[in-house]
Amino acid sequence: MRIAVQGCSHGELDNIYDSVVGSEQQTGVKVDLLICCGDFQAVRNEYDLNCMKVPKKHLKMATFWEYYCGKKKAPVLTVFIGGNHEASNHNWELYYGGWVAPNIYYLGAAGVVSIGGLRIGGVSGIYKKYNYHKGHFEIPPLSPNEVCSIFHIRSLEVMRCKSIQNHLDVFISHDWPIGVYEYGDKEQLIRFKPFFEEEINTHQLGSPPLAELLEHLQPSYWLAGHLHCKFTAVIPHDNFGKTTRFLALDKCLPKRKFLQILDIGSKAETLQLEYDLEWLTILYHSQRYFKADDSDQRLPTSVQVTEEDMKVVKEKFGSLTIPDNFTATAPFYERNQSRTTPYTPRVNPQTELFCSKLGIPNNFVPDVSKDGGFQELNITTDSDAMNMTYQNDSILLNSIDETGPVLDEDEEANGNMMFSFGNSSSEEEKEGKTEVSDDEIEVETKRATTEKEEEELQASEVEKEEKVMERERKRNTNITSTPVTIKRRLTLPPPKNMTSTPTHTQRQTKKELFGSPAKEDRNETSRDGETGEGGENANKNISETNKADNNSSDVDFDLDESDDHLISKFLSLKKKFNRGMSDSLLGNTSLSQLDAGDPKTKKTESETQIIFND
Repeated sequence: MRIAVQGCSHGELDNIYDSVVGSEQQTGVKVDLLICCGDFQAVRNEYDLNCMKVPKKHLKMATFWEYYCGKKKAPVLTVFIGGNHEASNHNWELYYGGWVAPNIYYLGAAGVVSIGGLRIGGVSGIYKKYNYHKGHFEIPPLSPNEVCSIFHIRSLEVMRCKSIQNHLDVFISHDWPIGVYEYGDKEQLIRFKPFFEEEINTHQLGSPPLAELLEHLQPSYWLAGHLHCKFTAVIPHDNFGKTTRFLALDKCLPKRKFLQILDIGSKAETLQLEYDLEWLTILYHSQRYFKADDSDQRLPTSVQVTEEDMKVVKEKFGSLTIPDNFTATAPFYERNQSRTTPYTPRVNPQTELFCSKLGIPNNFVPDVSKDGGFQELNITTDSDAMNMTYQNDSILLNSIDETGPVLDEDEEANGNMMFSFGNSSSEEEKEGKTEVSDDEIEVETKRATTEKEEEELQASEVEKEEKVMERERKRNTNITSTPVTIKRRLTLPPPKNMTSTPTHTQRQTKKELFGSPAKEDRNETSRDGETGEGGENANKNISETNKADNNSSDVDFDLDESDDHLISKFLSLKKKFNRGMSDSLLGNTSLSQLDAGDPKTKKTESETQIIFND
């Protein structure tokens, strides 16, 4: 079967279908099926625009409404899933799947169908952790907050997909399974989308629930969009060399890789879209877990269905052929006319019929008493400008690269074709330049702002730490008792009976350190109130020193300028010195021994070490 795969559609159905027709004309082979991987934007009127989460500058009717009202018909059977930029109120009507226009089928919030012998499954929306475990509380008319949350994937849909046991040929999602980039050219992806690098390196790019589904389902092909770039990967599984081929494509723009043709399975004689019996049985047995409120719920990993269960559902449901029962449920937009008057949302007959056949309640009934808050919108209603852009770039036959379709090596071996409209070897692509959408710019701006705030916070924390460390260093310096090497040159007073006249420096130093001769100190009592033996010995030692040391030279000390507190402490010892505490200071060695050159205590003139003990 020949299948065309489209990345993000963004409502550009005319250009997408023209591209498919162009590929058929070039190859001479008809395309059997078109698969669109989200952001389809099935906008019928201005009211639907009010229910679509998209930057205001991109609000436009595009071209879907012409297929909805019957002015045009899709040239190829089209199947799509929802993304994060959708007419969410329209998709909500068809929660279990259905026709949004003739020949265009929505797979639902999650679903599985069969066509030409292939089983095709998919899940709509993107992952947001804070809404993942909630129920489907958004009910039209949608409030502004509900417009922003209705497309978030829920655990109920993931649980249902995990209940699938039979093999799927193709699985479709809008977002990527987290970690899938590890199995492809990650470096090229970063060159093309450099703002993905941080999320890739931190293993945050993509959806964790989809990674769980990839591991469980192990389909032959996994197709995706969302990140607006082409990326291929081959994911190996442990089961006898089984692999999944992953393909993500760009949005529909000139010179972008948004469309690829795949040959999957064998050519089918008839292409009839059918319900999948296993999926119907899963829906039937998991209906009790459906909730329409915003409370969190914890669900089982899966529900188990048996062959007997499927037989019961088959008898209840009847024919598996999907009926061609499209019904318009809203007025359609008409060009150059006034804005459509807000209408009352209604139950979609397709959903009503499906639920009645399966025997489950229809929980998708609009709340007519609810105020939808319809607002005036500035709408770009003319899509001719966009069409003109494509026509100028010759999107049809002449737009395909002159070098031929761009193929991956494994795709070429299997005859699969990927059309890159415009010159894929342009200077912009070589340099890794690409157009960035408003959503991407917003994300990048927020990320840059966050990084700047984090850097400022880190700088502040570092500054605080440095201040704390400086205070600790000063405190430790003040209380630490260590041998100090004194580098400033100081002199001791000369003996009293020296014959030479003291120099001016010696007189100044004596006056500063010791003051006038300490006559009173010689008779001073010891600390215990009596004449201290140590004092008498000290005075005796001083006298002996003066007699023996008439030729005594200055004693040198090295004192570090930064240790001024030690100088102060040294000066404070003069009183002790005059009291005769020299034995304590110099380790019971008299000055006479020191100046006489005792070999056990002799110090050089340039350096004498003194240990101060607190």
